[in-house]
Amino acid sequence: MITEVARDAVAVVVKAGNNRLNDIDSDTAILIFSGVIDDWNEVPVSSAAIGSGTYDAAAYEIDGDAIDEGRYFFWATGDRTDWEVADVDAAGEFTLTVHSDGEDLSYQEIESAVSAEIIVYDRADKSGTEECFNEKLLGRDGSSIPEDWADFGVPGNQEMLTVFDGTGGANAIGFLSTGIADSDVKLVTLNGVEPNADNIGDGSYAASRPILYMHIPSLTNNLAIVEDYINFCMQPRTNQDLCDDVAFISWYEYA
Repeated sequence: MITEVARDAVAVVVKAGNNRLNDIDSDTAILIFSGVIDDWNEVPVSSAAIGSGTYDAAAYEIDGDAIDEGRYFFWATGDRTDWEVADVDAAGEFTLTVHSDGEDLSYQEIESAVSAEIIVYDRADKSGTEECFNEKLLGRDGSSIPEDWADFGVPGNQEMLTVFDGTGGANAIGFLSTGIADSDVKLVTLNGVEPNADNIGDGSYAASRPILYMHIPSLTNNLAIVEDYINFCMQPRTNQDLCDDVAFISWYEYA
């Protein structure tokens, strides 16, 4: 018998404040975690965009959000172009004299696009977290990433988290269970979908996974005790408390 008691998800993580990778797809993830892309300045610009909008002859507005003055890379469909942003108003509008009317643009702060080696962290041993990452985020069969893909291996989610503690992990990339993420890491969106509770609960975040209790009645001693325990865990208050303790999403939040 199988009982789903909660949900969790796995996300690619980088250091909080790292604006070089904000979204990822399977192709880009494979290139980064296999070492084909090994410098932050080689990350596809669409993955590094921190804003977008449409340029017209008078001004360029970034989704109504203000942008700080400074130097940025802007791009439409290809190479990034270095422009200086000045005279920004409260609506985030500023004057540009380049590009054609109606052209969609993206932008990235230049200070976050400096060349730097990507340091890849993987799990040192096979784990459910790595299996989910490998299958649902990379889109690959099998339970583990080839060992020569990563620079370093860590034994668990908590150890992965410590890579980014304090001032550490500025150029690192890894993956972990979303529930334990703290303010030192940024969860990278997957194909534009955030790994938040709603998206994990309804399955729209592709790298979500169920948390299950499994038992075979014919092989289970004291079956009544096992079933009583599972029923206890599925009581609304108990289920929520247990999930809060281990940073899972309660069955009652999405069922």
